[in-house]
Amino acid sequence: AGPGWAPKVSTLLQVLVSIQSLILCEEPYYNEPGHDRLRGQPGGGGVTQSRLYNADVRYHTIRSAILPALRQLAPGNTKKAGPFDDVLRVHYRHKRAAFAALLDRWAKEHATLLSELDPGMHRHGLPKFPDFLAAVEEARKSLLSLDDDGG
Repeated sequence: AGPGWAPKVSTLLQVLVSIQSLILCEEPYYNEPGHDRLRGQPGGGGVTQSRLYNADVRYHTIRSAILPALRQLAPGNTKKAGPFDDVLRVHYRHKRAAFAALLDRWAKEHATLLSELDPGMHRHGLPKFPDFLAAVEEARKSLLSLDDDGG
């Protein structure tokens, strides 16, 4: 844990830097309390647990953050436009190919992880592969539905 929030001293910059360094990193699992000691331990220890953690975070990122945004931008959506719809639409269209490649990489890594797990290993919280693939596929289709004419 870091120094915490001190209302008279702390800044938004400190919060953003903490989020960037502790959460938006390759292996956020090791930033959870007590998990830093597991870094690099093979055989189902830290390395596998970190990969399981990432798979879970990726699935929930797609399901809870990416898909709702893409659904909001979908052609024919009758919901009231959000304040960031135009920015999101431009971002997703501009990064469409890179984003699709990232989704494909996540799906492949998820499949590889599942194939490497010991059958007796605790899989609590690991998204089922069909659910993960369904979320990836919906995100890919939604990306492709964003045409270059504002839809």
